[in-house]
Amino acid sequence: MSADHGAAVPPLPIQTGSPARRPPKVAKQVQSWLLKGADSVAELMVRRIRKAGFRATRAVVSGHPGQEIVRRARSDRANLVVVGSRGLTGTSRFLLGSVSDGIIKYAPCAVLVVRR
Repeated sequence: MSADHGAAVPPLPIQTGSPARRPPKVAKQVQSWLLKGADSVAELMVRRIRKAGFRATRAVVSGHPGQEIVRRARSDRANLVVVGSRGLTGTSRFLLGSVSDGIIKYAPCAVLVVRR
């Protein structure tokens, strides 16, 4: 069996504006820091998966997490996506949305949601 572990870093709010606007230098630095952090977490998870006897690779991308995970599941022809859930409720869930809900709705395969 093989497994992929990855992370999708959402765009910073300043990056979601007009494409003609360039994000300031500090936004690029923050995005770079977030990508490095996500890569460190993904590498840790890949090591754990390999230690359990599976083959694993990692991928870190920038974009909306739900969309990027679904895109990767399609391109890899995944059989299963495992995703965590923070269990947001009420206003928080309404305002922030739910990445796991989006993945469940659009993934081309089974989805296992693990509550934290």
